[in-house]
Amino acid sequence: MEALGIDGKFLLGQIVNFLILFGALSYFLYKPVLRMLNDRRQAIADSVENINKINRDLAETDAKTREELDKAQKEARAILDEATKLASDQKKKIIDEAQTQSDRIIDSAKKRS
Repeated sequence: MEALGIDGKFLLGQIVNFLILFGALSYFLYKPVLRMLNDRRQAIADSVENINKINRDLAETDAKTREELDKAQKEARAILDEATKLASDQKKKIIDEAQTQSDRIIDSAKKRS
């Protein structure tokens, strides 16, 4: 190999140095970076799951709110209808009393004349 210009001891030293460097970088850099990426991937997955849960809860809350609002509107309509009916009945009663009173006044006036 020396005929090709390759020194065996130097090549062996380079291979050993490369393996030491590869092992050190793998241990101190590659594994922590992979761990960090896996943690980040898990955090993102958890965040997406939380967002989906929040969206489901929001949809349920929105549905309940709409249901309560519809219920309140129906109650308001019922109260308004009842108030309108009572006002109409009261109006009729007042008109009937006024008519009765005017009839009495007219009868009284006719008897005096």
